[in-house]
Amino acid sequence: MNVEARHNDATRWDRLVGNTTGWHGLLVLLAVGVAGVFLLVYPRAFLGVDFDVYRGAAAAVLHGDPLYGFASSLKLPFTYPPIAAVVFGPLALLPATVAVAAWTLLSVLAMEAVIWSLLGALGVTDPAARIRWTAIASLVMLPLAPVTFNLWIGQVNLILLLMVVDLVGATGRFRGVGVGIAAGIKLTPLIFIPYLLFTRGRRPAGTAALTFGATILAGFLLLPRDAARYWFTELWDFTRVTEIPDDEVARTLNASIRGVLDRLQTPHAGAVWLVLAALVGTAGLAVAIRASRRGHELAGIVACAITGLLVSPVSWIFHWVWCIPLLLLWAVRAWRDNLPAEKVGVVLLWLAFAMSSCWIVLQTLRVPHPDGMATLFGNYLYVLIGAGALGALAVLPRRAETRRLSSLDQPGRESGVAGPGVSPH
Repeated sequence: MNVEARHNDATRWDRLVGNTTGWHGLLVLLAVGVAGVFLLVYPRAFLGVDFDVYRGAAAAVLHGDPLYGFASSLKLPFTYPPIAAVVFGPLALLPATVAVAAWTLLSVLAMEAVIWSLLGALGVTDPAARIRWTAIASLVMLPLAPVTFNLWIGQVNLILLLMVVDLVGATGRFRGVGVGIAAGIKLTPLIFIPYLLFTRGRRPAGTAALTFGATILAGFLLLPRDAARYWFTELWDFTRVTEIPDDEVARTLNASIRGVLDRLQTPHAGAVWLVLAALVGTAGLAVAIRASRRGHELAGIVACAITGLLVSPVSWIFHWVWCIPLLLLWAVRAWRDNLPAEKVGVVLLWLAFAMSSCWIVLQTLRVPHPDGMATLFGNYLYVLIGAGALGALAVLPRRAETRRLSSLDQPGRESGVAGPGVSPH
């Protein structure tokens, strides 16, 4: 191919990828397409076990029934704070098929918004490049087990991820609001409050805590009896979250330290877990705080989230949607700095999450598969990934010490950044 032909091909490619309208359309089409698929298969192949809980709890609130006396058709109770049932209220007002499609559409759009926000934090500031890589990354993330399973069962984690990732871009008085709201819906984001306290000072931590408190107050105002039962009784019944169903599926899908201990049938698992959770929690928060103080804010947020996943009594595989920022963080570093070994690592990590997705589908549908897949792609894998990620994030140098790393998570440092694969240097 001569020089002129190569130039023409490059020009056509530049015009194609520079058409931001087309990439915006692809993002919308992806979200609508996924929602449409779930709508077509509902209810035959839509697992939807958590979606049914959300919708049923919302219906209980609308009908004035006791919220914590509710159980789904699979005998699953509602375990979130009462304000969450109010937030889920629209799901009960819509026909089931419409609610499934709307919930799935919202979840995919949340994932795309997360990726858009993270790319900006990672220095991809050119609008055309940012929307292009958002579309590409969304397609790449969709097959991963935490994402696929989250959509398949109708979980809320992608939406909560968007609220917490707001820490990356939020400034001033609003920093921490997303964390407080997310914690009000599902308590696990509370781990970000001590992280904020030791990295961004009392104001953001106080904003998150006050916002969380406001969700509690709203629960008491709107559902006083249910709120009293949750905060004074249900919350302190630790067996509702620490007792894992006695079956192999639950033991392999609970991707936390406690889940691994239960799967190994460890004697005195509860006591062992408390000790390990205290040690890992302290070390993990230290890693997160250190990364933030060394100038790697996104790395600190990811480390804090992984710490929470590891120490929680229950971190189902679909809770690990933090694989999205973890992969983006590593991929941008590997490709922007042209690190071949780390590029291989990113691909292997992606394959691990993708193969875990295949295993979950086979296991859930009761399709025969090798017994070793549970060992390879179950909770052992996730805990090892989490521990490895914390180890890697612990050794990040100060941003000023390494020019190559300094552009990794400093928003807007280079106006000419075209994407994760292009270095401005």
